Amino acid sequence: MHMPVLAYHLVTDKVDLGFARTSLKQFQRQMAWLQENEYQTLTLQEAANFNYAKSQNSSQKYVVLTFDDAYASIQHAAEIMSDYGFVGTCFAISDYIGKLNNWDYQFYARKWLHADAHLLKSLVQAGWEVGSHSRRHHFLGRLSKIKLSEDLAVSRDRISELTGKLVKTISYPFGYADQRVCKIARHCGYQYGVGLGLPFQKQIKLGKMCMPRLGVYLFDTLYSFQSKIQAFNKTSTWHFALQQIISFGSRATVLLKS
Repeated sequence: MHMPVLAYHLVTDKVDLGFARTSLKQFQRQMAWLQENEYQTLTLQEAANFNYAKSQNSSQKYVVLTFDDAYASIQHAAEIMSDYGFVGTCFAISDYIGKLNNWDYQFYARKWLHADAHLLKSLVQAGWEVGSHSRRHHFLGRLSKIKLSEDLAVSRDRISELTGKLVKTISYPFGYADQRVCKIARHCGYQYGVGLGLPFQKQIKLGKMCMPRLGVYLFDTLYSFQSKIQAFNKTSTWHFALQQIISFGSRATVLLKS
């Protein structure tokens, strides 16, 4: 059994040409469903340290809600989640805190603002975890050992200093990691990581340095949201295969920026 770990990006009603967005109404319904079905939330670090043996006789259900890129719109998600007593884990790009997402290839005029230091601190104070999403959102598999180590170490140190909490978790940009990336991340002080769109069994082999997730998108119905949570109880599911396709498409930014 694997605890469900979901990945969000933008949570907003503002129009975006991509589908890596969840409307506020969608998000509110999803949180309501979790509460109605007696789910509680854990941060990623709490989930990584969770001992299932202690809860074998318990009917309590848990889910981890993560937010890549730490956009400023996360404030709306946090406000909705607080109504249900939920907390999450967001991953900030350290060089873009409080700035526009110029790291991304712009297919159109709209740009999105990342959460600033004040917002990230307020999330930590509310019980959230703030982890790293690297320093500049580069495709980590292409970086040399020296550049990768510098990127991950600087990002971890800056976010730790900013929030006052030692960063132990990382979400790999574009969802990609391999044994080399995970080894260097561990050497830089990270203890837990998450990918997105990697083969499920590959992520299992990478262990706590690359735990599997499923993304939540604009096209998700409440039924598909529910089925994604249930997918984590299966060893093989089409959800993870579909996530590979979606995440591979997102890497077009790597080619276009280069």
